[in-house]
Amino acid sequence: MVFDWLAGGQPIQQAKKKNSIKYEYCVWQSYHSFGIGLKDLKEANEFGNKGWELVSVTTALTDKDPHDTFFFKRLKAE
Repeated sequence: MVFDWLAGGQPIQQAKKKNSIKYEYCVWQSYHSFGIGLKDLKEANEFGNKGWELVSVTTALTDKDPHDTFFFKRLKAE
């Protein structure tokens, strides 16, 4: 099989069965609490109870809309 490819023929693809893992994502924004972020802990735990895993948090401190953005993921049901 490999020799056909080495001799200039078309490469032969071997079928590989993959069990690819798929995720779904969720983004949640909350008003920035300026150091008292524990108020968001209850809602974050509710996401966790539904199978969501917290991946990242970003903070945007603007004059008009200071907020935190929470990024979650979980296994996608098939």
